Amino acid sequence: MSFLRQIVDEINVVRTNPAVYAIKVQEYIPYFQGEILKLPNQRVAIKTYEGAAAFKECVNFLKSEKPTEAYIPSKGLTKIAKDFLSKAQNVDPLQFDTIDMNQIIDKYGSFFGTFSRVIDFGGSTPEQVVIFLLVNDGDKSRSQRDALLNPNLKNVGVSQGKHDIYGTITIIVFCTAFQEYYVETEEEEEQIKEISHRQFNSIKKDDLLSMEKDSFIKNKKIKVKTINIGKAGKLSILLSDWEKKFIEGLTIIGEMNGSDFKIIRNMATNNKLSFIDLSKTNIVSGGDYYYGKNSTKNNEFGIFLLNECIKLEKIVLPKAIVEIGLGAFSDCSNLTSLVIYSKVKSIKPIIWEGCIN
Repeated sequence: MSFLRQIVDEINVVRTNPAVYAIKVQEYIPYFQGEILKLPNQRVAIKTYEGAAAFKECVNFLKSEKPTEAYIPSKGLTKIAKDFLSKAQNVDPLQFDTIDMNQIIDKYGSFFGTFSRVIDFGGSTPEQVVIFLLVNDGDKSRSQRDALLNPNLKNVGVSQGKHDIYGTITIIVFCTAFQEYYVETEEEEEQIKEISHRQFNSIKKDDLLSMEKDSFIKNKKIKVKTINIGKAGKLSILLSDWEKKFIEGLTIIGEMNGSDFKIIRNMATNNKLSFIDLSKTNIVSGGDYYYGKNSTKNNEFGIFLLNECIKLEKIVLPKAIVEIGLGAFSDCSNLTSLVIYSKVKSIKPIIWEGCIN
């Protein structure tokens, strides 16, 4: 297990069982001499501001703290932590606030809810990193402790590097939920998918609406997400509620039926979906009615299949279809691009009606 993952696991121990973790903090107190902390097997002593008093206060706090759920590691947040670290290593700690965190975040994705960052200097083990942040020596508000234990924060990313003065510097970033702009490999896609189900669907609907109302959601363009749905009818469970609401580009691989197109229609009518690539899909019969009493048929882009999808601007049709049904794209008023492959032998009337572009 990597050192960074051990830090996450250590944080999750204190989140899920703070009263027990108080025992670990208690064990540091006998090693104080005034304001100096000299731990066994550690060559350099640590000069503190508050001495053992801060550790005693932390012990009492943890004994009364209620457990909360564990953090979910986020690859996107880890990239943000690593990027911030690369800048922080070359800047005086007093100048950290001059580093543009929003610019860093925008490179990797979008968050909504609360975003927070903590920094530890000198922690040589995962336990030391977490305990020093919990004690938060010198900060009477204990803001770093609050970030570690905040139940509204769900995702975490960590990075650690060398520091010329303190030996090590550890950057930890947290947020309520995070959506990466893109993933790089199929393995990463599967990991992100699994995490997405847990993080986004754990947020209450009322909280999501409140976040949107209060402008916590960062309205940055999301790049195309690729989903391999395998068997038809699974799109609904493979997209989180957040993704259905905010994703703008979608590439789908696998089988699709009426249930899947029902989801697509809603995303492209009521939400933000503007581009869809279906070139590697196979349309099969079955599933829900996608419009009125219409259901999908094998290798047919059926009657009114994407009609009235007013948000769609570009559509790439499946390579395998042989027929495009009546009014398939009618009243798609923003549609500007449509890719049709050579297997199509029949195109029914009025597929373009209402497509003013």
